[in-house]
Amino acid sequence: MRVNSLALIFFCVPPCLAWLPGPGLVSPTNRIRQKHSQWSPITLYQSESSSLTEDTDEERSITEKETLLRQRDDAQAVLDRLVSLKGVLELDDPLLSMENYQRQVSQIEEQVQQLEMEIVPPAGLTMEEFQAAMALFFQMPFSVRYAFCQALELENPGKAAADLKQLPNIVTLLYQQRIQLTPQRLQDALATVQARQVVSSIKMSLVGDADATTSNTQSTSNDDFPKTLQDLFGEAGKSEEEMKLENTVNNVLGRVTRKEGMEVTKSNLDRVMKALGKETFVVSGTEKIPGGYVIRGKNTKPSGAELIEAIDAKLPEDFPAQVSLMDDVTDPDLMGGDPVLVLLNKDFSTETSGLLTFLCSLTALSSAFAYCVGVYGSNEVVTAALSEANAVQDAGGISLFTDRVLDVFLPLMCLQVWHELGHFSVAKLYKMEMGLPILLPFWSLPFMGAKTDLIASPPNKSALFDFAIAGPLAGLLGSVGLLAGGLVLTATADASTLQYYPSLPISLVTTSTLGGSMVDYFLGGGVVGVDNRFITMQDPSTAIFMHPVAVAGYCGVLINALQLLPLGSTDGGRMSLAIFGRYGQTFVGALVWVSLLIATLTLERPDILIAAWVVNNFVQNDLEIPCRDETDELSIPRVLAAVSLWFVTVLAITPLSQ
Repeated sequence: MRVNSLALIFFCVPPCLAWLPGPGLVSPTNRIRQKHSQWSPITLYQSESSSLTEDTDEERSITEKETLLRQRDDAQAVLDRLVSLKGVLELDDPLLSMENYQRQVSQIEEQVQQLEMEIVPPAGLTMEEFQAAMALFFQMPFSVRYAFCQALELENPGKAAADLKQLPNIVTLLYQQRIQLTPQRLQDALATVQARQVVSSIKMSLVGDADATTSNTQSTSNDDFPKTLQDLFGEAGKSEEEMKLENTVNNVLGRVTRKEGMEVTKSNLDRVMKALGKETFVVSGTEKIPGGYVIRGKNTKPSGAELIEAIDAKLPEDFPAQVSLMDDVTDPDLMGGDPVLVLLNKDFSTETSGLLTFLCSLTALSSAFAYCVGVYGSNEVVTAALSEANAVQDAGGISLFTDRVLDVFLPLMCLQVWHELGHFSVAKLYKMEMGLPILLPFWSLPFMGAKTDLIASPPNKSALFDFAIAGPLAGLLGSVGLLAGGLVLTATADASTLQYYPSLPISLVTTSTLGGSMVDYFLGGGVVGVDNRFITMQDPSTAIFMHPVAVAGYCGVLINALQLLPLGSTDGGRMSLAIFGRYGQTFVGALVWVSLLIATLTLERPDILIAAWVVNNFVQNDLEIPCRDETDELSIPRVLAAVSLWFVTVLAITPLSQ
């Protein structure tokens, strides 16, 4: 009874470090009580194998019999894992009774709760999760706690394993070093601890405090330590091959494909396997990956689109998963390999809270409005009029200033709406589902465009490309048009009108070769002197007064150009993925990422590129969700359109040479 009860801590609660980052942890005592009331070696076996004796109807299908046999094997594996724990548990306290154990659990929980006000959980864990993790750790056998402290290289691991005051620090270190704590490292630590216990037992037996039976039991258990450790920690600690596979998959599939609690189940895989056959896809093997499964084999349909259509026709409409035909996402050599079917949950919606996205957009709108106020900062006429209106509390004067700010703000927002309408029109054309745009705050510009997520897979790479290019193409054309029209209005304005215009400093205008060249072309020469024949060759602090529409257009050029950078899930990243594939985009994205980093270190005014680099690292660093068919090739016109837009992007974000 004792072994079965204690073993539940390791079997029913995710073993080793798995409990550390897990969300929604409950009270340790309640968790254990729930497990004791629901699980035991007998009930485990019955729950898995009861169906073996219930329905013996001869008309049962072969598939159902195979499923029942597999369930029986799984139940037997459960019993084997529980028995394998006996060697470790008996080394700690063979006299520990169930009642004493439950009492210790209650005492531990009370002590951990007393520590709650004195500790701060590490970043990534809530207080509830941290508290539950500490309780679960302290409920482990002493030898296992000792081994963890040994693996963490604490100064006195034996003392730390028994000291409740060290508990917060130990659990924090376990969470922070969960990647470094490899199975081999844990195995070596536990073997060292158990070897010390064997030596100690032998010494005790020599002075009459232990008999040969105890020593033999411990020696035998020590031989089983590697297997026991694998049974205990196999799901949490990963081998080098498993870590390599996980990193490879994570690099080419976004985080939304492996949301916690939304992974594809074995029953989902079995259902899909029934839908495959020689008329669709001849299966040669399957492999578990983070979030789903890879199904290898040969496509017997003429095209990938026909294969996907045939598979979907054999699955229920409410089936929670879907297959995508794409390059092998498990290939660590980034060679792509033969196309495979990747089975993932079809829900690709983000887990970001609605409140957070609302606050993000609200912050971006506020920063954009503040930016539009700031472009009048160098206009002494406007600022003086505003000061006079404030002094006499003239609402009319303040309203007039607000109208001038809106002259910049409204065209700027219209450009962003135009950008999003480009995405929306293509999404409607291909029947793609997209989320609401989330405006991204930006400190060097009014904002950094919007993050528009796809919440359902595009049918193919051509559809993904068209969706990606439509937004920035519309936005860039609109921005260049407003900039050109605004500069014409600026060049033809009289002095009395020009004095009320907003302004941009030359230092900002020269950050863009495209924008700066247009300013020079439309506004002509600057002040006296041959060296100042271009307006952008004046002192960088000089303010250039421009029509409000021109200011909005100039900002729009930069905003849309940044969205075209081939990074992660930006519009440029989607275009690059459609052209080069997932592994190609991994290389292209890394090259652009390094180039941006170098540019921020070498340019005189790198603030815009620094901001873009930071925002993309934190917000849009994942690749786009899988298309249903990623084996189609893009047409030449699409590739040429992408190259042309990227050329414009380089002109837009490259500083104007003096």
